[in-house]
Amino acid sequence: MIKLDVTDKLAKLSLSPGDVDAATLSVDYLVGYLSDAGVCCGILNDAIADVLQQVSTLQVAAECVVVAEQIEPHDEQPAALIHCLGNDQIAAVGDTIAELGEAVAAVDGKTVRGALIKASAAPETILSAGANTEVVDKTKLKATAYGTIKSSDKEISVVPPVVVEDEGMTAAIDVHPKSSAGTPITLEMVQESLVVAGVLHGVNDKKIEAALQQAAETDNSLLHEVVAEGTPAVRGMDARIEHFIETDQEIGEQRHDGSIDFHERSTIRNVKSGARICRLIPPVEGQPRIDVYGQSDSVEAVQDVIYEAGENVEQRGDEFRSMMDGAVMIRDNKVTVSDIYSLAGDIDLESGNLEHKKGAVHIRGTVRSGFEVHAGSHIIVDKTVEDSTLDSDGDVQITGGVIQAEGGSIRASGNVTAKFAQNAKISAGGNIVIIGAAMNCDLYAGSRIIVAGRKARLVGGVAHASGGFLIRQLGAETGVPTRVEIALDRQAIEALEQKVALTRQAIAAGKALEADLEKLLKRMRALSDTSNQAIVIDIEGTVYPGVTVKIYGAHYRFSEERRKCRIGLDEHRKIKLSPLP
Repeated sequence: MIKLDVTDKLAKLSLSPGDVDAATLSVDYLVGYLSDAGVCCGILNDAIADVLQQVSTLQVAAECVVVAEQIEPHDEQPAALIHCLGNDQIAAVGDTIAELGEAVAAVDGKTVRGALIKASAAPETILSAGANTEVVDKTKLKATAYGTIKSSDKEISVVPPVVVEDEGMTAAIDVHPKSSAGTPITLEMVQESLVVAGVLHGVNDKKIEAALQQAAETDNSLLHEVVAEGTPAVRGMDARIEHFIETDQEIGEQRHDGSIDFHERSTIRNVKSGARICRLIPPVEGQPRIDVYGQSDSVEAVQDVIYEAGENVEQRGDEFRSMMDGAVMIRDNKVTVSDIYSLAGDIDLESGNLEHKKGAVHIRGTVRSGFEVHAGSHIIVDKTVEDSTLDSDGDVQITGGVIQAEGGSIRASGNVTAKFAQNAKISAGGNIVIIGAAMNCDLYAGSRIIVAGRKARLVGGVAHASGGFLIRQLGAETGVPTRVEIALDRQAIEALEQKVALTRQAIAAGKALEADLEKLLKRMRALSDTSNQAIVIDIEGTVYPGVTVKIYGAHYRFSEERRKCRIGLDEHRKIKLSPLP
């Protein structure tokens, strides 16, 4: 008898000779037998034919021959991603970077009894657009910018071949004649690539065109071509005064042997009627730094200057001119011209004290002990100042020197110059200049103290300057106690504080002086600043033991000689000694 073993997956047939009448046995007979047994799918006709051949012809029994098999399902195969351009290749706008192939449809299977076996559906392959790419018709990924292809597991992007350097002030780009797909690179593509990279300012189209032309003619790429540059900052200029007369205190010219030739010129600025004194140059606004990204820095505000024409001075446009023969005095941004009172002899019992509040005083002799000279402008003394009092709202120039013992003093709103000074008490709003020896003096300068010359030295006493020192020799071999100090100009600060208070009172009373107040406050902040490390004590010759230096509270005492040195503060605000430049 025929034996049939059936599962969902297989149908196995066992048949021996004689089990079926030979005339009846055929392939159709066996197929029908399988059908009657419920086997309707996956029938293997060749296997059945082999069974018949074995049983009928060879008279050999067939045991467990597989005559039907389950039809296996075929799952759907997703569309494959085909890379048209690879990683690090060059893409032009419109180039196809990748595309989807055809998906393979799913085919269901069946068991040998005809039951359906469902094939699995694959997830839809979706193209994802990375930076500077777009998906077209859901099947193609195209470049929207000129650049280099960068692929990852997640996405494909196009990166502009742009490098920004020099703190944002230059941008360079790689220029290729054509893309890896053979598309010519155009000016518009390069321009758009710079925009994509954020480069918006300073792009030079002519450089781009020249680079593209060279790349096309040579069929070679040009790498790192600088095609954009930022705009550097232009520093603004504060308003300033241009002087047509000499205003600086000249120390002299250095000779070949190292000594200094001091010209005994007057620091008084004498002018004729109608002479130009100075002119006001208005401020120039600065321009901001703009980087290639188009970002700009803030511009420091420029400062204006308010200059006034005082007594005997007229302003013509921006120029200030003298209205008389006389001496020029510039103080608190006001320029005046005053007459000069000249005394042929000494200030003594015969002349008495001298007071000239409206102008300058020229004493062609000596100021004797116990007498006083007061001037609204400058004081010039051709010979010597003894133990006397000189008070000037301008400069004091002493062609000879100062020899005092007690009680005498010299005060000037401007500069004080003398050939030498001994036991002198000198106060100046500007510089104090001694071209010889300054011995046991009390010196106070709102700006600098200069004791310079071939035989110049500062020995003993106390010297205070807000703007620093230039000294030929400081102290003495005998170790005479000598003290020099850099500190704030308290007198100037107090005077400004008074002006600030008066200006605020005027503003409270309704006057529009806010701009003047801000300028006063700015000057006061500058005078109160102790962070300026450029203010130093320069020693051209030797500094000896016994000298004490104080700079904004920091102390140093010399215990040994030092030559040609600069004394200042280091970054920790401690005294620092360094060689004189």
